[in-house]
Amino acid sequence: MEKMIETIPTQFETQRLYVRAYQPDDAAMYYSMSLKNQAHLLRYETDNSIHTIHTLQDAERVIQAFRAAWQSRQSFFLGAFEKSSGDFVAQIYIGVVRWRTVRAGGDMVSLVSHHGGLTR
Repeated sequence: MEKMIETIPTQFETQRLYVRAYQPDDAAMYYSMSLKNQAHLLRYETDNSIHTIHTLQDAERVIQAFRAAWQSRQSFFLGAFEKSSGDFVAQIYIGVVRWRTVRAGGDMVSLVSHHGGLTR
């Protein structure tokens, strides 16, 4: 299988967000977020990895899988965090749909809609 480009940054900032690759210590946050958003995302993304999370250990496994996919350049998962509060507000996925076609998508957690009207 081909690898994706080598130049995806592991972190960057916007005026209001800090965006970065997930780290092992994100597992507790990711676990909490997944429980809050599983029902919502089931409607749109039945294959989303949060549907496999039922324990903190499951979240740790998912974060490790994200990191392994990044290292192997197969796909890239980033978390977006609001600068002012540090709250997690979105997940950004960059991955291949068909080779030579890159799909970028994002999952907005329900919290985002309360911070300025972003919706899915």
